[in-house]
Amino acid sequence: MGEFGEPRECLRCRETGGGVQDRGKPWGAFCDTCFADEETAVDDGQAADEGATALGPPKPAICPRCGHEQDRCPTGHGRHVLLEPGVLLLLSEVPEELRWFIAQDGRAIKGTPRHGAQCRIAHEHVCGRGPEPTRLPPAFGVVWRCNRVKGVPEGR
Repeated sequence: MGEFGEPRECLRCRETGGGVQDRGKPWGAFCDTCFADEETAVDDGQAADEGATALGPPKPAICPRCGHEQDRCPTGHGRHVLLEPGVLLLLSEVPEELRWFIAQDGRAIKGTPRHGAQCRIAHEHVCGRGPEPTRLPPAFGVVWRCNRVKGVPEGR
């Protein structure tokens, strides 16, 4: 395979034919079905790495551990993240890999915002039912303690 004019072969299912095409780097040749599966797996992995594992609508935007309502935002890869409501922190208070900002289209994006000097943080790092974030900057501990004092909502 690889000779000019030879049909491409899907790297996963080994199908050849019109549906198989080179998807570019880093992918290679995939049929439409396998490529969709690969993209989903990559998106799922990125979502898990970022903590963007919240259930999307119509499920309520509630933390499954503490029961408190959060700000649920869609991410750029079609998943959702629970962000701590009403908490904006200075960029200097949040490690770059934990910074979230809201783009003009309403999506939550990881990294450093192109504008402004404040960012959002994921609720998972400061949930009052989780462990105290002692290895994170002090601002995380302050938010965690506030959430800890709130307790669990009645009926949960």
